[in-house]
Amino acid sequence: MADIMIHRGSSQIGGCCTQISTGESRILIDFGANLPGTDQNAGIKDSEMFQKVFGSAGKSAVLFTHYHGDHFGLFKEIPDDVPMYIGPMAKDILRIFVPYMDSGTGRKGLPVVERMRTYGAGKWITPVSGIKVLPLYVDHSALDSYMFYIRVSGKSLLYYWRFSGAWHRGPEGTLRAGTQDICARAGGYPDYRGYHAQPFGRSKESAC
Repeated sequence: MADIMIHRGSSQIGGCCTQISTGESRILIDFGANLPGTDQNAGIKDSEMFQKVFGSAGKSAVLFTHYHGDHFGLFKEIPDDVPMYIGPMAKDILRIFVPYMDSGTGRKGLPVVERMRTYGAGKWITPVSGIKVLPLYVDHSALDSYMFYIRVSGKSLLYYWRFSGAWHRGPEGTLRAGTQDICARAGGYPDYRGYHAQPFGRSKESAC
């Protein structure tokens, strides 16, 4: 049985983290920091996110959609035994600017970046048992950005946070509306009003 949990992001822009689980294993999509200047008044502060997300976790993996701070900014807090995935160009970009971000800080982020595994557009991965993920390019100001087509517990889910309307092709052909059981959208397009999980296609959300 699949389950979707929004750890943070349903009522704000940024600080994103969404969980999709089978009951025995789970993936986390993004582990972002609150936008600059918003953490003090946020419902969930950055300092509280580790305990909320990893305090009593089973087998996990983290997939980053792109390298903007509100989607990956808490990456140094992710436990060493949790695999992380990101696009190949995005990883190269992090290798360049994370050392600048680390200037004057005690804990360095570059070793964490080097632990990140890479995925490719249109190539299935299985980050944890029971969950398959197909990364698909999306248009965004961050190069090498992705949405995810996910298969879990016999259901299909499209997780997107920015979708320009362009067609995205994978090994099974064009991904078209109506082929997903659930459509989960993060605030960022088109109305910046937070996350939504809604029935999409042939089945109802409750079918998960």
